Amino acid sequence: MESRRRSKGTRLCDHQPTQHDTRAIHPTFMTTNGSTQTDVTFVEVTAQPTLVVQFNFDQREIGELMGAALETVHDYLKTAQIQAAGPPFTRYLVWTDDQKRAESGFPVEWAVEGGDLVVASALPSGRVARLVHTGPYSGLMEAKNQVLDAIRNRGLTPDGGPIEIYVTNPYEETDDTKYQTEIIWPIE
Repeated sequence: MESRRRSKGTRLCDHQPTQHDTRAIHPTFMTTNGSTQTDVTFVEVTAQPTLVVQFNFDQREIGELMGAALETVHDYLKTAQIQAAGPPFTRYLVWTDDQKRAESGFPVEWAVEGGDLVVASALPSGRVARLVHTGPYSGLMEAKNQVLDAIRNRGLTPDGGPIEIYVTNPYEETDDTKYQTEIIWPIE
């Protein structure tokens, strides 16, 4: 297998907040649903190769479809003996009244081919708005709206939809008030 060096710069899935990471826990504020969130920051990131399952959805079924997609990619990684390079994520590709499309999967160290439902993709490089949400997934819409407002308040334009990086593994942490999810939104 070809050896590849990591490029310099922060990749979207490189940063994993911990209790000792002040970027992840300070400053924070309480949301209307009792979750906490960091202030929105603006950073440059480099591209990150991924393996994903893409799907169309309506809002009522998104959780079930994400779970199935992540399980499919996880099983593919295990069978292909490929190590995930970070936590799972969902990237919203299209979100209009007529169509909603997303991809869920895992980052990998280098671009690899997928198979059947699992396809190669990449998280984009460039400037992004970033926020860390701590709390139940039910608070993610409010967090995404906060990021979008911060982008627009600076006179900037979002480039596509947001990306949710699920830093906390819900199989290891059952208290959903402790779930950490990074919201990343590319900017034009």
